[in-house]
Amino acid sequence: MEEHVEHVTSPFASFVVFVLLLVLLVATVLAAAIEHHVIGIVVALSIATVKAVLIIYYFMNVRFADVVTRLFVVSAFLWLLLLITLLMADYLTRESSERISGPVATHMPSPAQPA
Repeated sequence: MEEHVEHVTSPFASFVVFVLLLVLLVATVLAAAIEHHVIGIVVALSIATVKAVLIIYYFMNVRFADVVTRLFVVSAFLWLLLLITLLMADYLTRESSERISGPVATHMPSPAQPA
């Protein structure tokens, strides 16, 4: 039976990851200003993916985990990627008139007037 080993992350490594997350936060804010919707969405989702990988790998200590844990983390991440890909494929193949661009309440049919 394996003995439990305590892994300690150095404060410098945590600080570097923190600074990287702040830089990616600024990049996310700048990506929100991209006028082209498809490119803006792809850039924002890419930045969010990198931020999620950093958080999972460093702050959730997956880098010290065994093979089975890493397999489950990767499979969950791939499942999320598949769902986002299918969602984006559905969204991008719709006609622009079918997309809801404003508040949902403005697109709802009005209730029938009582007689």
